[in-house]
Amino acid sequence: MVAVADASMATWLTSYHSWIILAGTFFFGDSVVLTASGLAAHGQWPVTSVVLWSFLGTLISDTMWFKLADRTMHKIRGDEERATSFDRLTNRLDGMVGEHPHRGLLFVKFLWGTRTLSIVYMASRKVPTRTFMVFDAFGTLAWLAVLVPIGWLAGQGIANLNGDLTRIEYGLPILLVVAVVLKKGRAWVLNRRLVASQLS
Repeated sequence: MVAVADASMATWLTSYHSWIILAGTFFFGDSVVLTASGLAAHGQWPVTSVVLWSFLGTLISDTMWFKLADRTMHKIRGDEERATSFDRLTNRLDGMVGEHPHRGLLFVKFLWGTRTLSIVYMASRKVPTRTFMVFDAFGTLAWLAVLVPIGWLAGQGIANLNGDLTRIEYGLPILLVVAVVLKKGRAWVLNRRLVASQLS
């Protein structure tokens, strides 16, 4: 019975992996990239598909947020905490990229917890849509070049803990837990930085 469930889940994951990764990265971002990369290490998905569909999902999502930047800015200004974070990010990026804000797209994804705010920043600096998409594409590839190997190695490590963990019903939940822990850790680091900047 367990073997049948394993086979059914594996078939489902294999058949719909492109849509799962595309939708997942569109809505949830890096946690899905990490999880998908871990499953690729288990042989469930080709790692090339993880990179391709994560790239497309991220680029589509970023472009959508870029086009909705005016509405997002209105919401940001209505939230004092988010407005403060946005102003702090704006000052930081202005100091780093000067009169070439689009160059920030090459590294801004590595500034944890600032994805939406950084996109709104690009729109506020009147970066042309085509320029945004080109530089965001290169930045996304650099981002994936870091995240995918991390997720892959995490998946390999889980598989090596115990042979039983290579089964889908164990491997998938554990990889999801790893992704959530990494995401929570990222939020904790960001909050520590914000507190430190307020005290300085």
